[in-house]
Amino acid sequence: FLGDYVDRGAASIEVVLFLVAWKVLDPRHVHLLRGNHEDAAVNGDMSTYGDACLRGACNAFFGADGMEARILWRDINAVFAAMPVAAVVADN
Repeated sequence: FLGDYVDRGAASIEVVLFLVAWKVLDPRHVHLLRGNHEDAAVNGDMSTYGDACLRGACNAFFGADGMEARILWRDINAVFAAMPVAAVVADN
């Protein structure tokens, strides 16, 4: 999968959790690459993306004042930080 898993609609959290779970279940066949939206500076930019960004989705899920929203957003971004930004396909 080629990145930009978040900031695309109301199901950002669910998409990330599904893909990470799939990767855990089948690590040899599921490959997740990091796109530009898998960066905290982008997916946390409420001034540009509003509630459509990942931070907005976390706030909507847990409430904007809750610590849980900040923890979920931080932890998802920690997973993104471990993702590669490129892949070699068929030795090319």
